[in-house]
Amino acid sequence: MDADLGGGLIKQRVARPGKGRSGGYRTIIAFRAGERAVFLVGFAKNERENIADHELLVARRLGAKWLAADAGKISKAVEDGEIKEVSEMKTKKRSKMTEALLETAEGMHRISILGDVEYRQITVRLLGEESLQGAQSITAKEIRNLREKANLSQAAFARYLNLTPGYISQLERGTKIPKGPALALLNVIRRKGFQAIL
Repeated sequence: MDADLGGGLIKQRVARPGKGRSGGYRTIIAFRAGERAVFLVGFAKNERENIADHELLVARRLGAKWLAADAGKISKAVEDGEIKEVSEMKTKKRSKMTEALLETAEGMHRISILGDVEYRQITVRLLGEESLQGAQSITAKEIRNLREKANLSQAAFARYLNLTPGYISQLERGTKIPKGPALALLNVIRRKGFQAIL
């Protein structure tokens, strides 16, 4: 972070290779540590030195709205194309052992020795979050509908997903957004039905 602009906004420099300090960009980001970062605007350093005071006031107002938005509103904004979710991609070389285990798991999944859930858990364990890049976001309403369609209480649904009932409640209210293995399992249920994880 290059500068804290107040009101939940930060300014971050983005370098352009071979262009020097004045050839880079400045970005204004609504930021809440550990929770959310929303890119608001960017500008070339050689076009302007900084954001004007009246623009900063507007950016703070818009940023505050994004930071206050619940998970359902964020999911809807992603679905509608208003914002795009960006994940950090870590690229590390896979070991020969990891490659061999992935190949074995893929073969076992293909011939139905491993179910979808077990296969997904193994790939997440071996590859980390990069294996979940294809998982689509899911809204609070969709999560509640999936649970109700399975005729399960929040506590029972949580047990099947290896989550806490409180977390399921937060997902259904839209105060939390599912990520990682929880998002992967919810996607499996959405595509193939609840029976697919039993």
